[in-house]
Amino acid sequence: MREKRIIQKGLKILLVSLLLGMLFGMTSMAAGSATVRMKLKQKGVYTSSGSYSNYTDIYNKIVLKKPSEIAVTGNCLYTNINTYGSLRVTLLNSKKKPLESGYKFVDAQNKKYAIYGVSAGTYYIKVTSEKNFALVVGVQYTGDAGGSTKARAATLPKNKNVKGLMRIGESAAKSDWYKFGVTQSKVLQLTINAESGGYFDFYLYGPSYSKGIKICTHKDTGGVYYSVRLGTTTKMKIKTGTYYIKVARASYDPKGSGIYQLKWNLY
Repeated sequence: MREKRIIQKGLKILLVSLLLGMLFGMTSMAAGSATVRMKLKQKGVYTSSGSYSNYTDIYNKIVLKKPSEIAVTGNCLYTNINTYGSLRVTLLNSKKKPLESGYKFVDAQNKKYAIYGVSAGTYYIKVTSEKNFALVVGVQYTGDAGGSTKARAATLPKNKNVKGLMRIGESAAKSDWYKFGVTQSKVLQLTINAESGGYFDFYLYGPSYSKGIKICTHKDTGGVYYSVRLGTTTKMKIKTGTYYIKVARASYDPKGSGIYQLKWNLY
């Protein structure tokens, strides 16, 4: 997905400059937990770094004005051997309560990111037990087109990418619904992409699939799918009428969040 490539490029460049800065002249601070506000380095990119006299937990505050996808990465620095390591990060709400279980490892040197979908508001990214670190967050403001129920399904225009958002902290049962009208009996093509920190299930309902069919499951991946006869992989022309796509979190990953894209066409 193009948005992801843009975020990664900016994160990598800024992180390298921050890490180099940590090697030269950073002032040490006392141990103990600390709260710092992340700095807006450039449009859509926030940074934070620190050097402490002992291992400590740092709460990095970020305020988002719109629903967003955020990509978090960074590195710690072992100054005695000038070697970079991964960071342990946890996303917290405005009251510093965890929005996920445990923590995630991120590592900019190895292009490893933690990706979240979030509502507008105040968040803290907790960096766990590090002496020297640099943290970078890429923010991509995004729409949230999906309807909350089948009856409120949002319309998918033909052959046009539509983006949806699964937000962290939502009910695990929350799903997004879309609909589109088919006026010609042809093969349906669906293009589905997820840029996410969790697994999303995609389902299709309509005249050719009255009981519904599971299209795919994706986490930070995507694919192209065609209408098929049930129980086979043979492409099939679908019946005319209204079709629905449901996007939901996989049952084994109830706290997953991030963005996804849908597009449909006929052939």
